[in-house]
Amino acid sequence: MRRQIWNIIHKIKKDRAIILSTHSMDEAQVCCQKIGIMKNGSFATIGTPLEICQLYAKRYNLTVKIDETNRQMAEQFIASILPVIKWHRQIFRNRDRYQFEAASTEIAHLFEALKSDSFSNSIVSWEIGGYSLQDAFYNINATETDQDYETAENRYTL
Repeated sequence: MRRQIWNIIHKIKKDRAIILSTHSMDEAQVCCQKIGIMKNGSFATIGTPLEICQLYAKRYNLTVKIDETNRQMAEQFIASILPVIKWHRQIFRNRDRYQFEAASTEIAHLFEALKSDSFSNSIVSWEIGGYSLQDAFYNINATETDQDYETAENRYTL
């Protein structure tokens, strides 16, 4: 049903302005060319989904599966290749996820290091991903009393 509504919006939006109110950032990203995100009753930002993500969701995720027989080697390798800027690690079942801030040049370096040396450093598999419009929404609407936006627990309870 949701996709059908999105398809209808796409069909009728040609040569028209449509105002869509939603809490679903996925829906906003699919249906809208410009997005306004409100905080405390006022627009905090207005822009394209890409512009908003570039401004407010500047972090990346590195998810790795580590060979448990040599976890320490893998952790040292990861610490040596992650950007020096603040990063945070979360451990899920058999995967570790590192959240970090980086410039695009640092991401290229990270790719190269993982591509050439990950297996020899006890990393079985890895992936790098960016943050979403939903993350930007959370960052914009975080208040001064919210905890530092560093953990998955905070991310889903703001």
